[in-house]
Amino acid sequence: MTSVFEKQNEPEMQMLLCAQRKEYSKVKRGRFWFLFASVIVVSTLTIWVAITDNSKVDSVLTVLNVGIIFLRERIMRIFDKRQEYAAQIQQYFDSSCYNAAIGKKTINGESLFTDSRIAEIQAGVCHEDLSDFANWYSDYRSKLAEKQVLYSQRENLSWDKKLRLLYRTIIIILLTLVSSIIIMYGIKSSAPFEKMCALISCILAFIECAWDSIEKITRDLRRLNKLFAQYEETEKAVCFGKIGFHKKLSDLQNEIFTHRKESFLIPDFVYKLKKESYQETADATAKMLNSK
Repeated sequence: MTSVFEKQNEPEMQMLLCAQRKEYSKVKRGRFWFLFASVIVVSTLTIWVAITDNSKVDSVLTVLNVGIIFLRERIMRIFDKRQEYAAQIQQYFDSSCYNAAIGKKTINGESLFTDSRIAEIQAGVCHEDLSDFANWYSDYRSKLAEKQVLYSQRENLSWDKKLRLLYRTIIIILLTLVSSIIIMYGIKSSAPFEKMCALISCILAFIECAWDSIEKITRDLRRLNKLFAQYEETEKAVCFGKIGFHKKLSDLQNEIFTHRKESFLIPDFVYKLKKESYQETADATAKMLNSK
């Protein structure tokens, strides 16, 4: 039987990682530009309306606001579907690697796609540079197959939690800075009442967007804490060979899959910012776990 580490580095598997990242990135970009249109553009036009007397701008702002209200739920449903699709590819990748190590179909996921559909997904990225997807999970080859799976799941949860904590901190800092700058500008410039109202509306739109992101990330972090508790229970079952430990591994993976489908997506720049340091930590943790 092959190990998780060896299986994940097969070109076909790395193509799946590339495909899921491209899908996640498309959703992130789509949500960003929709957010830009619905918050930044609308806020800018609101300020313009407040400091000018232009009926055309009034009309554009009205049409834009109505359009955003009408399209928001429809567009978000499309993004949700694309996120679920990306999560399905990632689940297929995980289950293929884990089941190959265990030697039987223990982890659900390989039935999400037919062989022909997987071939199509792989063909779509076959000319991409796959070097960034090598060693996706750290090397646990010295451990039994079930522990390889378990520690890979733990690594997944750990990366996710760190990125969410970091991004939430970034949002809080930006929210504080932007709000402070706008308020100080309004006070120091002795802006007229109409302009101050426009500035406040801009701040409120920004605060609403930022706070919504903070709430979603906080919700995800609570779910991750529950997943870590589930991981600890699964670890005990695997380490002591309790009856049904394969099912516990499968149940944990199913919850990770659900989390991926429903969680707030962290921008790619956050991952790139901390990739090297987080990977060093993951490899050090893997070394420690392998020594047990």
